Amino acid sequence: MNLQHLKIFVASVSAGLLMSGLFIAPASAATPVPCGKPVAAANGTHGPVLCPNGAPNSQMRLWLKKSAPHVMALNATATNAQIRKAACADVALENATGPLVTNAYTYQYARYGWRGQHIKPAAFDLRLGVEFNCSN
Repeated sequence: MNLQHLKIFVASVSAGLLMSGLFIAPASAATPVPCGKPVAAANGTHGPVLCPNGAPNSQMRLWLKKSAPHVMALNATATNAQIRKAACADVALENATGPLVTNAYTYQYARYGWRGQHIKPAAFDLRLGVEFNCSN
């Protein structure tokens, strides 16, 4: 990850979290339901990723699959190492940004009911830029 990518997604953490993190994901896996067509945000993301009840917005799925295909390909049994690898692969894509990859992670987190050792969506964007060290 280069410095430009880091600046872009650190600067847009607030906007990305606003579009994806206003609603709390349910305590267990949630079936995606339609709750609004994707609306563009200033930072290049779209939302709402989650519905008011915390379920993933099914109308976001196709958009997220195009934007962050590696994170969206993860399944319910994904480990943190697999998540890191997928997130770094997506950040390396030409049009991907940290908030965009975070939106995909937020969707999957709610969809599969990831808990326990998995990173909470609100902290994912910051860890993506600092801790994951995607350049390695």
